[in-house]
Amino acid sequence: MHQDSSSSKLKLLTMKNILTIVFALITAIGFAQKQPHNPSERIQQEKTNGTVFENVDLFTTVNKQKSKTKIPSELKDYTLFSFDKGKEAAFKSKAPVAMTLTIPGQKKAMSLELVKTKITTDDYQIIEMPSGKIVTPDNNVLHYRGIVKGVPNSVVAISFLSAEISGIISIGEKPSNLVIGKLKNSNEQIIYEDKDIRHLNDFVCRIEDNPEKSEQLQDNTQGKAAVKCPKIFFDIANDIVRDKGGAQGASDFIEAIFNQVSVLYANDDISIRLSGVKAWTSAAPFDGLTNYRNYRNRNSFNGDLGHFVTYNFSGGVAWVNALCGSYKYAVSGIRKSFSNVPTYSWSVEVVAHELGHNLGSPHTQACKWNNNNTAIDGCYGTEGGCARPGLPSGGGTIMSYCHLTNVGINFNKGFGPQPKALIQRTINSKSCVQTCDGGPGNDGSVTFQGNNNRYISSENGSNPMTCNRTVVGSFEKFTVVDAGGGQVALKGNNGRYVSSENGGAPMTCNRTRIGSWEKFTIVDAGGGKKALKGNNGKYVSSENGGAPITCNRTRIGSWEKFTINGLRNNTAIPQVAGLQNEIGMFPNPVKNLLTITMGTFADEMSKVLVKDINGRTLQSTAVSNEAKVNGVQVLDLSNMVTGVYFVQITNSNRIITQKVFIE
Repeated sequence: MHQDSSSSKLKLLTMKNILTIVFALITAIGFAQKQPHNPSERIQQEKTNGTVFENVDLFTTVNKQKSKTKIPSELKDYTLFSFDKGKEAAFKSKAPVAMTLTIPGQKKAMSLELVKTKITTDDYQIIEMPSGKIVTPDNNVLHYRGIVKGVPNSVVAISFLSAEISGIISIGEKPSNLVIGKLKNSNEQIIYEDKDIRHLNDFVCRIEDNPEKSEQLQDNTQGKAAVKCPKIFFDIANDIVRDKGGAQGASDFIEAIFNQVSVLYANDDISIRLSGVKAWTSAAPFDGLTNYRNYRNRNSFNGDLGHFVTYNFSGGVAWVNALCGSYKYAVSGIRKSFSNVPTYSWSVEVVAHELGHNLGSPHTQACKWNNNNTAIDGCYGTEGGCARPGLPSGGGTIMSYCHLTNVGINFNKGFGPQPKALIQRTINSKSCVQTCDGGPGNDGSVTFQGNNNRYISSENGSNPMTCNRTVVGSFEKFTVVDAGGGQVALKGNNGRYVSSENGGAPMTCNRTRIGSWEKFTIVDAGGGKKALKGNNGKYVSSENGGAPITCNRTRIGSWEKFTINGLRNNTAIPQVAGLQNEIGMFPNPVKNLLTITMGTFADEMSKVLVKDINGRTLQSTAVSNEAKVNGVQVLDLSNMVTGVYFVQITNSNRIITQKVFIE
């Protein structure tokens, strides 16, 4: 037996640091269910967690007069740009977890704060039809979502395909959206406002009543975030597959559209995932909603909702409130382009709209809202004979027909309060729908991502652990367990614990109980990264994915740094040992005046917040100009009652939090 029952005494300061670690971990797990879908909240949370947003500049502006690509005269204001190919390859190789991306704009460059996002389920597959051949997903396709820097009331979705960027940007109450995409038959990219060609979007939706279910239209003024996650499956028509050069190109195209659709749902605290794609290289055996349903009910698919997309269909059609039944289908007629210009916002609108019907929402012009059978807006003739209200200010919402009027649809407004609440309640009420991780509820699990951008795998306990996985499956998920004495243990999805093997052999995940070799300390490694320190005093190394992981390093290098995904908390998360090199606070415990040393951390945006243990801000103080120069700020805490508090220091890119005891 390797177990050691003895334990050394820890110095008081070390114990405080370790207890802070455990508090952070346990608190984070307790708040795991609150991880936000909303892009603005997600960006703020990443900053709170100390994630570094890398500055990324990939594009060169193209002179419009020198461009050889014909641009339709309808576009009044647009910008052309191209990839710097050398930078593109390096960017895709690194695939940063978070970044500030510079995009050329009509008047000036725009900075986008983005985080990498996973839009597919763990069992996602691309299947070529009718051959049944499985197509390997392109690992160079990357998806991001976030906001315009400095504009919390905005929403952004960006996908990087092969020599192409695809995305949408929606800002505030602006009744139009920015579209980003590659020009047809050109290497140039374009950014433009969709209002310039709005009059060409004649999309009309035909809804079908679901014979199995009625609409759930009680009080829709209140809703809560959807904790479940419908899986969406797509059949891609042959016309799209041919246009995109095959199943791989077509699936990349649909992934980009889905990223933009899913960010609109996420902005309303609704999570959806792409669970599979079948790309038809010959004519599909269906061309409309009814025969699509008939085919799919005979031929099963991996998903909660089936969606057929084609160029050869005018508008869209869907059954309403269709989850968990035999009418769980929709058809969307998406657009290829308009005179060389990509029209992503049209396609995003129709797919998001038809999915909204499947998830329970009628049109906003239906006489079924406001708890009195009236319509929400008057962008189209009412459905049901009620009075037609006026047009909404600042643009219409996703389930409206406001694209047919001069007010347009503002993606940033999402579904609007009532359709949003209805969709959330519908999803939460369905027993057939699971969470995005496939379980019955959020499990508080975490993943460990090495500096090689690969994930640690437990190998289900049957082989030494590795750090070489490109996607997260069940073997890549771990639960953080309080191991006592300020340490933690890591439990794999096989129910066994991770062992350091005392550094004498590659690490395994096969222990049935927690001994000394199964205890770890999580140490802050800077830049939002963490290191794992075993009870042998050595650090865990990813071995860069080239060999099984070990716990035998005497210092923290790049292979010993990990991003712990899932370690989240909507309130203050005290940082673990290591940040004291950058931020210091003394005396601690404190009675009146707390001295904060911050080195060069402070910038023009810096402030100091004092929060209670529930995360409520009790005091907010701007960092003085003097402190920005000499790195020292004195905080008056004499009005605070005795207890535990969290002092938070911010700058433009990071938030650092430390626990303080007030006597």
